[in-house]
Formats: sequence, structure tokens, C-alpha cells
Amino acid sequence: MLCSIESAALVHNNTFIDVLMTSRTLQKSVQIRSLLKAYSNVRFLYLNATTLYMKSPMSEWFLKETWKNSKYPEINFVDPLRYLLLFKYGGIYLDMDIIVLKNLKMLENFAGLESDSWVNCAVMGFRKGHPFLNDCIKEMTQHFDSELWGVNGPKLITKIFRRRCHAQPPDTTLKNCSDVRLFKREVFYPISWTKLDKFFEEDQEFTNTLLNDPDILTLHFWNHHTESRIIPVDGQNLYSVIVRHLCPITAASSNYIF
Repeated sequence: MLCSIESAALVHNNTFIDVLMTSRTLQKSVQIRSLLKAYSNVRFLYLNATTLYMKSPMSEWFLKETWKNSKYPEINFVDPLRYLLLFKYGGIYLDMDIIVLKNLKMLENFAGLESDSWVNCAVMGFRKGHPFLNDCIKEMTQHFDSELWGVNGPKLITKIFRRRCHAQPPDTTLKNCSDVRLFKREVFYPISWTKLDKFFEEDQEFTNTLLNDPDILTLHFWNHHTESRIIPVDGQNLYSVIVRHLCPITAASSNYIF
């Protein structure tokens, strides 16, 4: 989590990196204190999710609490927030397991493929009030399936790209959407969740090739699948090199073990 924040702050040193929390209190660990001391552009902010829902087109959906009684209540509570936040404020949204390799500020109204079939919403950016986001919000309120994993994540955004823009992944051409951009898989998700070992293999040539590719902007560490790994970051595998170079403060304050 903190490596994700630090990488964004390091690459966007003149831009505020807002970390939104649904808790009013922040427990300032050694790592968090070190991060805040090193990066004046990092802000931890309280998000009143209930107020955001109640002042949005999803208020009725929220009050019905179908999400609370669903198979994945926490996921179904959090996933819509990314669309509501972008719709209300605009900007760039990043999941907390995204490592930023290059500056994203020039991008607007975009998302990216995670595979040949699916769009992902772990990295996306839209201007305030964008109609694409409005379509996503309407879809969530009208066709919510409480039993499906990721129903308001990749399944939702892929459905809207297909319906609104006539998208046919893996083709990123949008014949009916001049106001939205869809990036190819390699830009944000060059390593699939099905090939996670590539992050940890001692393959310096692979590491150098990927990190020097000008088209690759972020990496997704797929925390749901990698969170149980504990890795010393002194090798030449992709994970270790990224940690040392893009989140050095977090690495040092964690004794170089993640």
C-alpha cells in the first residue's frame, strides 16, 4: 500500500496525492511518518462514504443495503466509490496496489485493458461529470448482481465500454466514443495476475526491458493474489528493483523486507 503511494508521490512531485480513508483516524506507523516527512504532496484525507452515496444518484441503491447483504459486502460497498468520486471531483484514480512508473498527468478520460477480454478500473481518469461515469453509475443502480465478484469492477466498466463505445477487446479502437480513450493491456497491466511469478523471478534482462519500455506507465501487483508473500528486496527481480527505486523511503523504514 505505502509503496503505491510513494511511487505516485515520487513521480508526481508537484501534484497532491490524496489517500482517501473511510476511518476518521490514521495510525501513524514508522513507515507512514517517514513517508509524510519525505513527501509534502501526500495527504491522508477522511472520506465520508455515506455522505458521498447520499448526495449521489446511488442514494436509493445505498439505502436498500443490497450491497450489505451481498456475497461480497466490503467489495460492493467500496467499488462504486471510485466512480462517484471521479464523477463528483474528476481526476485520476489508482488502486492501492498500483505502482506508478511514469507521470500520468497528461492523461484524461481513460481506462485500460487488463487482458484480451476485460477492461480494468484499477487505473482510470475522467473529468468531473463525464457522461461515461454517469453510464457506469446508472448501470450499478439498475443491474446490480449481489452474487458476482467484481460486478462493479471490471465486469461493469467492460460492459459500458462495449455498449457505449462499441469496444471489441483486445482492439482499443473506439468507433463511437471520441471522448474516452482505451489503452492496450501493456500500458497499465503488463503482467497478468496469471503470471505473478514474473515479478519475483531473478531475471535482470526482463526487469530492465520492462522498466525501460516507454509505453508502460504502471504496474498492478494484484494484491489479492500476492499479499501473503514476504520478499527481501535486495535482488534483481522486478519487484525488488521497483521497491528500491520507486519507494525508497518505505523500503528503508521497513528494513528492506516487504
